[in-house]
Amino acid sequence: MSKQNFPAIASTVAEISFLYLTYGNIHYDEACSQFAHGAQCASLAQRQGHKDDIVIAAFLHDIGHLIAQHQQKSDMNQQGYIHHSQLGADFLKAHNFSHAVVRMVQYHVQAKRYLVSTSKCYRALLSTASRKTLQQQGNGLTKNQQQVFENQPDFEDLLTLRHLDDAGKDPDMVTSALSYWLQKIELHLKHVSAYAKNLTSKDKLTLN
Repeated sequence: MSKQNFPAIASTVAEISFLYLTYGNIHYDEACSQFAHGAQCASLAQRQGHKDDIVIAAFLHDIGHLIAQHQQKSDMNQQGYIHHSQLGADFLKAHNFSHAVVRMVQYHVQAKRYLVSTSKCYRALLSTASRKTLQQQGNGLTKNQQQVFENQPDFEDLLTLRHLDDAGKDPDMVTSALSYWLQKIELHLKHVSAYAKNLTSKDKLTLN
């Protein structure tokens, strides 16, 4: 985990703001826009009392769609970008978000595939667009893949984000403005930066 100074954090927040202001109104075949969906997922995470990492991941889990839109990926379709989870995770890792946030974003599609494989009723709960992308993403997991996924140390958090993702699709839900979520993101990055700096200081003391 690298250190990040406040100017770098401000730059990251500005970049995320640009993505949502420019592309956050796109729906990708869903009832809600990308901004509304992320804000709903994060709001539900707060209401349910989840930790800040889950709240941040809930808001940003689909940022890969917006990045792909900005990069004009040639293989985008009506439902967005099939590899958005990895693209989003790579972006968040490069911009020094916490390991927990990066992993939840990276595996939120895999969590959908896991739940389809292990719950008889889960597929019916998916939106039409989510069922379409499920086919593009490979449908369910094999037994071996399910076991590997279950053995992830953050297994419960991965499922929590997935359930928030499925719930945050209410076109009538009122949420906080983008500025509120950007403030939350800035605070998260400052906490990560401070934690990394503290670890570095402890390492120096150990060496001395």
